[in-house]
Amino acid sequence: MTEQSAEDTSTLDLDTMDALRGADDVRKRLVLEMNTGAPSISDLAYAVKVRVKEDYKVVEKVLRKRKGGKPEYSVSSLRDLVGLRIVTLYRLDALDILPVLFERIEAGPQDPDSVFSPKGIEEIIIYSTNPHGDAQDLPGRVEALCQAFGFAGRVEVTPENYTSIHIVVWCRGKYRTGYRDIPVEIQVRTALEDVWGEIDHGLKYKRETEGDGPDGAAAQRLELNQAHLNVMKTLIDGLAQYGDQIKLQMDGDKRIRAKASRRSERPVDRLDNILNLDENAKQIAHKAVTAAQDGIDGANGSGSLRTARRRVAGDLIRAADKVRGLGLPRDHENEVLYVLEMERALLLFDIGNELAGASGNATLVEASRIYSTMADLFPDRVAPLYRLARTLDELGDKPAARSKYQAAVDALPNSDLGKDHWLRSAAPRLLAFAIWEDAVQQLRSAGSHGDEQALASILKAIDLTKEALQAAEGDPGEASKTRNNLVYYLLDYRAYGGQQSDLDERGFDIAKLKDMVARLAENAAENAAHWDTVSKAYGQLGEKGLALDAAKKVIELLNSPQRREPWSTNERIMMRDAQRAVEPDEAAEGQGNGVEPA
Repeated sequence: MTEQSAEDTSTLDLDTMDALRGADDVRKRLVLEMNTGAPSISDLAYAVKVRVKEDYKVVEKVLRKRKGGKPEYSVSSLRDLVGLRIVTLYRLDALDILPVLFERIEAGPQDPDSVFSPKGIEEIIIYSTNPHGDAQDLPGRVEALCQAFGFAGRVEVTPENYTSIHIVVWCRGKYRTGYRDIPVEIQVRTALEDVWGEIDHGLKYKRETEGDGPDGAAAQRLELNQAHLNVMKTLIDGLAQYGDQIKLQMDGDKRIRAKASRRSERPVDRLDNILNLDENAKQIAHKAVTAAQDGIDGANGSGSLRTARRRVAGDLIRAADKVRGLGLPRDHENEVLYVLEMERALLLFDIGNELAGASGNATLVEASRIYSTMADLFPDRVAPLYRLARTLDELGDKPAARSKYQAAVDALPNSDLGKDHWLRSAAPRLLAFAIWEDAVQQLRSAGSHGDEQALASILKAIDLTKEALQAAEGDPGEASKTRNNLVYYLLDYRAYGGQQSDLDERGFDIAKLKDMVARLAENAAENAAHWDTVSKAYGQLGEKGLALDAAKKVIELLNSPQRREPWSTNERIMMRDAQRAVEPDEAAEGQGNGVEPA
C-alpha cells in the first residue's frame, strides 16, 4: 500500500466512524417502529431485517466506487449506512405495506420522538426488469401510490435482472445529548427476489474480493454462468407473478368475469345481413357463435369458465377452417371469418386478462394479432380498432393503444354502427383518458403548473369527453362514467393553472360545472369513485359542507360490511383523500370554536 493510499484509508476510517455515530440507535428504533401499530409493518410483512453497515464495508464501498470512475465518492455519499429490508411473501403485499410506511414517515416531522427525520424521503426507485410486461402492473401501481402521498417515485428498468423497491429516507439517531440525521436505505422485495439477490450478489462479490488470475478465468466463469442466473431470475419472476395471481383469485381481489366482455357487435345479425351468403357457411358460423355464447353462459366458477372459453376458441378455429374450405367469394369469406375471428379474439382477451405473467400476455398478444388483421381487412370498422386499442392497453403499450383509439374515433363518422351504439361514446372517452393521462404525467414529472402543451392536451380530452357524453345520453351507465371523467378533467385543468375563460368558451362556466357535479352526485349511488370526484369538485368550488358529505360517503362505501374485495390502489388513494377531508373537520369539532356556552 502506498503512503498516499494509506493516508486516504486512514481518513476514510475516521470519516466512517463519524458517519456511523447514532446509526445503531437508528437500527434499534427502526426495529421498534416496524413492530408498532395494529397491524404493524412486521405483521404485514413476511420478514423484516435491519442492519448497520460494518465500518470496513463502508471503506471498501467508497474505494470500489472511486476505482470504478467516481473519484469524488466519499463516506457522505453513501445512503445505506443503515439498511431496512422489508421482505414480503407476495409482490402485491407491497401495496399494503407502503401506505403504512409512508404515513409513519409523513408523521415524523410532527413527532419529536419519531425515528424518521424532518428531512424525510430523498428518493424512491422502483427497479423492474420489464415494467410494461408486468401482469399486475406493480411498478405502475407503486408509482401511483407514491404520487398519492406526494412522493416522486420513479420506475427504473434494470437489464441486469434486479427487482426491488428502494426508498432512501433520513432517520434520527441519538448520539450523546442530541440526534444526528442518518441515511437509511429501505428495500421492499419478495422472499423469492431476496433469495435471488443474495445468490447474485454473493457470487459477484466473491469474485471482486478474491480477485482474478492473470488468465481471467474467474471472470470468464462468471460471464458463462450469468446466463444461468438470468434464467433463474426469469423463473423466479414468473413464480412471483403466478403466486400473486393465485392469491388474488383466493382473496377475491380481482373479480372473475361471469360472462364475456360487452360485445361491440351482434355476430348473428352481421351474418344475417350478408346478402346471398352461402347457406352452408351461414349455418357453420351461426352454430359456432351460438355455441360459443351458450358454452360461456353455462360455465360456473373461474376454472370451468376459462376451460369453456378455451374450448369455444378451439371450436371457432375449426369453424373458420371449414369456411375457408368452402371456396366462397373472397368478400363473403372475409365477412364470415370476421364474425368468427372477432368472437375468438374477444374470448382470448378475457382469458388473457385472467391469467398471470407470460401466459396471460401471450394470450393477449394472440388477440391483438387477430384484431390487427381484422382492422387491416376492414379499416372503416370501429370495433376491431377499438378492441385492438383495448388489448394493447392491457399489454401496457400505451402509445400504440392511444394511436388505435384515435383511429377508432376517426372511423366513427363513416361507421355502420347504429346511432346509439355504445362505442360512439366509449371510443372517444378512452382516447380522452389516454390523452389526459399523458398530460397529467407530464405536469407531475415537471413539478410545475401552467405547461401550455399539457394544458392543451387536457382541453382536447375535455372536448372529446364532451362529445362522448352527448353520444352516451341514451345509456345511463355509460353517461355516468363519462360525466365523472369530464368533471375530473375540468377540475384538473383548473388545478394545473388553466384559465376558466377557456372552459367558459366550451360551455363549462362555474354554474354549469356545479350543475354537472350535482347531477353526478344524484347518480353516484354506491360508486365510491364518483363520490370521490364529487368531493374533490365541491372542495375546489368552495362548497366545504358538500365536499365533506361526499368524502364521508366514500369512506362509508369503502368500509361497507357487504364489501368483500380488498381495496385496489386507486381505492386506497380515494380513502386517504377522503380521510384527509374528514379529519380536519372532526378535529375542529373536538376542539370547539373557542367560545364558552352562554
